[in-house]
Amino acid sequence: MNVAVLDLGERHRTFPKSVQPGIPKLGPLKAGWKRVKISDLFKVVNRPCELSDHETYRLVTVKRSRGGIESRGDLMGAEIAVKSQFFIEADDFLISKRQIVHGACAIVPAEFAGSIVSNEYAVLRCKPLLDLGFLRQLIHSVFFQETCFHSSLGVHVEKMIFSTPEWFKWKIDIPDLDEQWKIADFLGAVDERIKLLQRRRDALARYKTGLMQRLFDQSLRFIRDDGSSFPDWEEKRLGEIATIVGGGTPETAEDSYWGGDIPWFTPTEIKSKYLQSSARMLTSDGLKSSSAKLLPIGALL
Repeated sequence: MNVAVLDLGERHRTFPKSVQPGIPKLGPLKAGWKRVKISDLFKVVNRPCELSDHETYRLVTVKRSRGGIESRGDLMGAEIAVKSQFFIEADDFLISKRQIVHGACAIVPAEFAGSIVSNEYAVLRCKPLLDLGFLRQLIHSVFFQETCFHSSLGVHVEKMIFSTPEWFKWKIDIPDLDEQWKIADFLGAVDERIKLLQRRRDALARYKTGLMQRLFDQSLRFIRDDGSSFPDWEEKRLGEIATIVGGGTPETAEDSYWGGDIPWFTPTEIKSKYLQSSARMLTSDGLKSSSAKLLPIGALL
């Protein structure tokens, strides 16, 4: 396939979790499934919008990581800078040509029918071989994401542009419609269960946040097991209760400093309560070459 893709062998290349850059590979064809080109599953639709300066239009955008569609707001035609706009309808499949490497694709819900998008989006409809509910699950598969990545042109992940004609050349395995419906129903039920559990988790998290606020401002106090009070809290400076150290970055162009077994964290990697692994690893030479500090387990970053 005649596309320019990133050098996936580059030593320190990392990608966001939503990016699946691997080469798409199909295994042996399963009984009852068929191998078809992606072009057999979709047709491109074009509904040009002739903008009127005095009419109001709703613009939408597709979120990364297959996060759905959201409104960009309502604008008068005169306020819309890009004049090449297209109407979308319910059940259209949108692909952001600039953001699909980050998983920006979604099926249009009924509430956004009649909205508009620019020509930076591919607007598609399912052909008879493909069930919309099955597509809703298919877009989360690694193989699907890999075909999107390898149909994007460019030399940097943030500047790659999706090519619909190139994407249409890839082949994919699908079952018949009856099995697609079964798969979609089953996974849809799992999705609903996940949403319910997430709502419960969010409610518990809000409850905990409220308790923490009251505990740390001391409006809520615990008592000892024997019913007596704990001592009053003391005010301390951070330097009295912790050793505070700075860090440093070894020379990034020096290969001998990188690829070892010492985890090296950047601020962007500190997203959870506990850190398990880092995107890049230092060698002992790298550690010695800079002001980076080797910290003990339990250190707060």
